[in-house]
Amino acid sequence: MKFRRFQTRILVLFIGLFIPVQVFTFTSVNTANIKNAVTQIEKELDVAGTVFTKLIDIRQSQLTTNARLLSDDFAFKEAVASEDLRTIFSVVDNHRRRMGADMMMLAADKDELPILANTLRHAEKDQSFPFPELVDEIYNENKRSAAALKLIDGVPYFLVVTPLLAPEPIAWLCPGFVIDDALARELKDITDTQVTFITGSDGKHEIQATTLAQSHRPSLLKIAGERTDSKSRIVEMQGERLVTLQFNVGKEEQVAVVLQRSLEEKLAPYHSLRLVLGLLSIGGMFLLVIGASIVARSVSKPVQALVEGARRIGKGDYKSEVEVTQSDEIGELAIAFNEMTRGLAEKDRVRDLLGKVVSTAVAEELLKNQDVKLGGEDLEVSILFSDIRSFTSLSESKMPGEILEFLNYYLTHMSEAIEAQDGIVDKYIGDAIMALFGAPVEQPDAADRAIKSALAMRDALVEVNREFKKRGWEEIRTGIGINTDIVVAGNMGSPNRLNYTVIGDGVNLASRLEGLTKEYGVQIIVSEATLLRAQGKYKTRSLGEVAVRGRIQPTLIFELLGIED
Repeated sequence: MKFRRFQTRILVLFIGLFIPVQVFTFTSVNTANIKNAVTQIEKELDVAGTVFTKLIDIRQSQLTTNARLLSDDFAFKEAVASEDLRTIFSVVDNHRRRMGADMMMLAADKDELPILANTLRHAEKDQSFPFPELVDEIYNENKRSAAALKLIDGVPYFLVVTPLLAPEPIAWLCPGFVIDDALARELKDITDTQVTFITGSDGKHEIQATTLAQSHRPSLLKIAGERTDSKSRIVEMQGERLVTLQFNVGKEEQVAVVLQRSLEEKLAPYHSLRLVLGLLSIGGMFLLVIGASIVARSVSKPVQALVEGARRIGKGDYKSEVEVTQSDEIGELAIAFNEMTRGLAEKDRVRDLLGKVVSTAVAEELLKNQDVKLGGEDLEVSILFSDIRSFTSLSESKMPGEILEFLNYYLTHMSEAIEAQDGIVDKYIGDAIMALFGAPVEQPDAADRAIKSALAMRDALVEVNREFKKRGWEEIRTGIGINTDIVVAGNMGSPNRLNYTVIGDGVNLASRLEGLTKEYGVQIIVSEATLLRAQGKYKTRSLGEVAVRGRIQPTLIFELLGIED
C-alpha cells in the first residue's frame, strides 16, 4: 500500500516499529511466565515423585515388618507344619487382611518352591513360586528379606519375601501390595498431581491405573512409547498442555510412573497481567499517533525538498543538490543526501566504464584498486593455453545445438579449475582457452597457480569424459601449454568496447607450447621459465630444447606430470 502524505508515512513507520516492540515485549513476558510456571510445576512434580518414593518405601517397610512378625508367629508355623492346604490358605488369607496386603503367597522350601497358598489363585494347584530369584537373593546375600517390584499377570505388585524359620527355612512368605487406582488417587490427594501407572516395554504398554479420564488413555500410551527418562516435558492432551514427569520404578524398569500438572491452571494468575499489557499497548499507540503527527509536521518541508531531489536523481540529474538550511538531524540527512548524489554520479560513471570491460575479475579489481592502469603496464604473467584435440572432426557429427552443449559443459569445468587458483579466463577461442595468472593483480606465486590449474584441468577432464561417455559422446583429449614471461597487460579495443588482455612474445610462446603437445604426444608442456619461477616442487620430464617458430633462441620445455609428494 502506498501513502502519498509524508505524515501518514511517519505514522506508519512509527506504528510499524511500535507493534513489533509490543509483540516482542508481550512474547517475552509470556515466555517468561510460561518458563516460570513450568519451573514451579517441575519442582512440584519432583516433590510428587519424592512423595511417591517415600510412600512406596513406607508401605514396603510396613509390609516387611509385618511379614517378619508373621514369620516368627508360632501359631502360623504350626498351621504351615500341618500341611493342610485348606488350613494354610485360610491362615494366609486371614493374615493378609490383617497386615493390609493385597496378595500373599506361601511357598514350601523345596526344589521347585511349590506354592502352598496363593490368595490370587486359590483354585490352581501345582504352582511354583514365580520369583525364585528373590529367594536366591536372600541366600546369596545372607539377608533377612528381599523386596522387588514384579508383574503378576501383567499387574504390578511390590513384593516382600521372607523365610519362615523353624529354625531352618521351611517355607517362604511373600506378601505384596498392588499398584492400582487406589494408590494413584492417594498420591493425587497428597500432591494434587495427576498420576498414571504404565506397564510394558518395547512399544507394548498398558495403563494399570490413572487419575485422568478414560479419554486420555490413547495420549498416555503415546507418551509412554516416546521416552521414559527423568526429564520433564510439555505434552498436549485433548487441547490442554500438561507438564509431564515420567520415570521408571523397580530394577527391571517394567513400570513407569507419569506425573502431570496442568500448565493452563498454573498460568491462570498471569492472565490479568496480559490484560494490563494490552491496555498499556493501546495507550501507547494513542500517544504514539499524537507524537508522530507532531514530528511529521515539523519535518515535512525539508523532507519534501529531499523528495524533489530524489525525483531529479530518478531522472538522471546528479548536478542539482538539496539546499541545506538546518543544522539538526534533518540537516545532516540533507548533507548525507547530497553526498549520496555525488556517490551515485561516480557510481554511474564507473558502471559505464566497467560495462566496457569483459572480465568480471578485472572489473572488480578496477573498483577496489585504483593502481591498475587502463593504458597498459609491464607485468610478469603466467599464460595458459588449452585446446581440444581434433575438435573439427568431432564437430562434424554433431548438430550446432549439441556442439554448443558439448562446449559449454567442457568449458565450464575447465574454467572452474582455472578460477579455483584465482586465474582469469582471458578469452574463449572456439574450443580453446586462454587464461592469465598474475594480471591484472600481481601474484608472487602465479607460476604455481598456473601449474596447479593445468593439473586440475587434467583431472577434471577425466570427469568430463566420464559424463560424455554416459551421454554417448566421444571422449576428448586436450593439450595445455604454460609459459611465464614479462608481457604488456592492459585494455585493448575501441573507446566503446575494451578487452583486458596481455600481448607479447611470452604469450605467443605459451600458444606454441600448447600446439607442441600434439607433436610430443603429451598433455601438458611447461617452459623452463615457468618452472624456474615456481615455488613448489613438481614432477616433470624433460623434452629437450625446441626451436619455436618466431623465436631465435631455442626453448627448454618439460612435460608436467604432477606434484611431488
